[in-house]
Amino acid sequence: MSTSNPKTDDSGEPLTRILACMAYDGTAYRGFASQDNLRTVAGDFADAFDKIASFKPNIVCAGRTDAGVHAVGQVIHFDIPTAIIERTTKLPFHSTTAISPLLNKWFRSLNKLLSPECMLYELDFAPTGFHARYSAIYRRYHYDINISTYLDPRLRKLCWHIDEALDIAEMETALGFIVGEHNFAAFCRRPPAMEKDSPIFRRVDFALCAVIETYGYKVLRLEIQANAFCHQMIRSLVGLLVAIGSRKLRSDFMKEKLLTGDRNGMPSLAPPHGLCLTEVGYPEELGGPRSLSRMI
Repeated sequence: MSTSNPKTDDSGEPLTRILACMAYDGTAYRGFASQDNLRTVAGDFADAFDKIASFKPNIVCAGRTDAGVHAVGQVIHFDIPTAIIERTTKLPFHSTTAISPLLNKWFRSLNKLLSPECMLYELDFAPTGFHARYSAIYRRYHYDINISTYLDPRLRKLCWHIDEALDIAEMETALGFIVGEHNFAAFCRRPPAMEKDSPIFRRVDFALCAVIETYGYKVLRLEIQANAFCHQMIRSLVGLLVAIGSRKLRSDFMKEKLLTGDRNGMPSLAPPHGLCLTEVGYPEELGGPRSLSRMI
């Protein structure tokens, strides 16, 4: 990784960008982004880093997960004054003999403070030009639906339990409509400043569903990759897919919503606990795809 310092703070002091990859159980968090008086992933991380380096960073993430949503492929970056590194190591910043031990120490200390709900699996200096959000070329999520008769308590925080038969073939047909670039306005919670009828275009690379087995139970896993997702887009898509699979709506309803961008008649959102951010893709010169599965 490059250890260059591409930017400075308001006083002109050089900053160093650090990236981290993490996995977390979203159950106890009120989402990723820091919020006053609420426990969040970014808030916990900033507090932990403050304890080990006496500096509370502003965290930038690849995907802002909502309350209850999990991740095994979240990527973040933050900038710290280069002087902190030099003060801690008592060596010039570009001294490679000092950098690796410091990162290893921070890595171990952060995991001790963040566990068991959150764990890092990578901590490094960011390549020149890296930005956790804007450098990403895709995000990948999966959503798990327990389609077995019984609700196993072990899966209650990881899957949405549906105890009725789903027409998976019809759901697959509906999923096929979302691949490519479309207006997903009907599937997004709009920011307050956005005009009501503004289109929200996203490019979906692929959308698949398959029945897998977890702990001996049948789980319908929906996997979706796109260049980006708007707020609550996947949970909205899954809510509609389940309505289609339950034969409350036809698969053509998906196509209609993509064409009109109208939220009227949309079913309720799927609950958050079935959703997991699994991978974030970056150009090869910035390190390529990052996910926990690639580290195993």
